[in-house]
Amino acid sequence: MEGARRIRAALYQFGKLPLDKNSMALVLLEEEVRAFPTSARARSAWWLARYKDSGEIIRQRDEILGEIRQLYESHPDQPWAYEAAALGYNWFNRNAQAVDVLRAFVKRLPGDASLDDHILFYFGNWGTAADLEALPSGSVRWVERASYWERLVRVYDRTHAGPERLLHAGREWLKRSPIERDTGGDVRVRLAEIWLANGVEPGAVEGVAREAVAISELGPRPSLSLIADSAALKKMAKGSIVDVHRSPLGWALFQQKFPPTRRWAIARR
Repeated sequence: MEGARRIRAALYQFGKLPLDKNSMALVLLEEEVRAFPTSARARSAWWLARYKDSGEIIRQRDEILGEIRQLYESHPDQPWAYEAAALGYNWFNRNAQAVDVLRAFVKRLPGDASLDDHILFYFGNWGTAADLEALPSGSVRWVERASYWERLVRVYDRTHAGPERLLHAGREWLKRSPIERDTGGDVRVRLAEIWLANGVEPGAVEGVAREAVAISELGPRPSLSLIADSAALKKMAKGSIVDVHRSPLGWALFQQKFPPTRRWAIARR
């Protein structure tokens, strides 16, 4: 079965066993690669095991890095080869090269969605805002993914993009993260924090923060008319002490000149 040897190899490598665990892992991974030559995860783990088995010498590392490059360049139409190369570079802490691999993949096969999660992960952590911004030009599927807009917002935050770009990307993220799917208001919490830190207009931030408070206090489907209705909040809470997110609550209370607090006690009436 595909993956069985790779899993056993991982157990050897990370387990406390009285044997040369890397050599055992290497044998298993070699068998896995021979049996399933298109398994990206097995091949990338095999590269790492070979490097460790050599005593982590530079010559072996450079040889393997050359193999990684040759693999995806010699299989330009095979998504598994790009995936294996990206994972292999990641094992060797060559994430800039992993990003280059996925740039090549996006350019060559823009309509292939099989590596979308890898693309968002590597572009989001080691790529540029331009990498993410260019994705919709290759396929419209990107603009419909909440995860795409989330990554773009986070990259804009990391690179200190202007508030206008953050506002636009954040609103697109919200469109694809309706209240009923925003468990605990986490999307709105994070977005409010990022917007506040990057100078987005306070009016936009306040609206998102208040929605997050409403979700935290009233559940996943609050009535928007209750957001500013303290009497209704007290009636629904019935004396309970409700955990809410500090940032949106603090912002909402600040707008009403109340000090922020982590817990909002609502007295029983």
